[in-house]
Amino acid sequence: MTWKNPTRAVLAAALAAITASIAWAGQSVLVVSDSLRDRFWTISTVDGSLVRNDFILNDSASRLSQVISCQPSGRGTLLMNDIDRDAIYEYSMTGIHLRTLADTSKGILDPWGMCVAYGKIFFTCCDPTNTPGYNAIWSMDMDGGNCALWYANVDLGRVRDIKPVSGGFIVGDSLNNRINFVSLDRTVCRVWSTYGLGFPQQITLRPDGGYVIAAFSAPSFGLNFYDAQGNIEGATSTITSSRGVWPLENGEFVYSGGDMIMAYNPVTNLHRTILRATSPTSGFRFIYRLEVPTPCPADLNIDGSVDGADMGLLLGSWGPGNGIADINRDGTVDGADMGLLLGAWGTCLP
Repeated sequence: MTWKNPTRAVLAAALAAITASIAWAGQSVLVVSDSLRDRFWTISTVDGSLVRNDFILNDSASRLSQVISCQPSGRGTLLMNDIDRDAIYEYSMTGIHLRTLADTSKGILDPWGMCVAYGKIFFTCCDPTNTPGYNAIWSMDMDGGNCALWYANVDLGRVRDIKPVSGGFIVGDSLNNRINFVSLDRTVCRVWSTYGLGFPQQITLRPDGGYVIAAFSAPSFGLNFYDAQGNIEGATSTITSSRGVWPLENGEFVYSGGDMIMAYNPVTNLHRTILRATSPTSGFRFIYRLEVPTPCPADLNIDGSVDGADMGLLLGSWGPGNGIADINRDGTVDGADMGLLLGAWGTCLP
């Protein structure tokens, strides 16, 4: 397939919208899932530069195996969908497992795409063996209750990411290399767009109301730009097979795939490397923006105060390492961090 360069006038307008319309409050980061190392990296929302490679690590129960995304729940926690464990988890912002919202006991298999919409969690189950009912959209309450098949249709193909749009959802289909639209009343299932899609992965809303979709493999791969109705605006092939994509505040689009995180400038049509994690190899997946509440650095569990719970987390992390308990970020949790924690003891100031 021959790719065309992005329609620069359209994407230049998108760049201006990104720069002018985003006014983020608090500490914001982009979190990138690393499914091969069972951890999450954070990068700058401005230019994609690395913030840290240990935002959340696999916990002591080794729950994480191949997590596709780490995204905000909308209530100060994180949602993670793991296709190896066939599970959807809820974690605190500091990487503490709060609960398993759904797993095979509720009948789910390979939860690939996920979004919070209409007061519920909607997710896709993508079964490569095409078991009836498992290439479908499921839904559940925010507490994991009422987990059930929401919509199944052979025309959905092999479902991947899901995003809410006006009147329903758009859903990736890696079997037919297209994006489908499913209406909220479940009476309509139709093709939304087909252009440039080889194994469609993350679907991301742009600040100007259009969409950018990462395509991973043959017959083509790259970033595809659409308007709100699914009409193609432009496309670019990517340096690595792209899985995740998100707009940066500087007007570029950061994308991830394999062991690389890259950035694409729609005005210059140039790609640049942000990082490559080859030792050990990483497997970068979807990208989401998080507003991370940090009332004070010593409040390790982010509960609004520095107390015995934070002391326990610090003592449990004692020694080399740059996790959440390394308050002064010198690569070791030691007496210096203990001093900072004790000096901040009590309620955190707003």
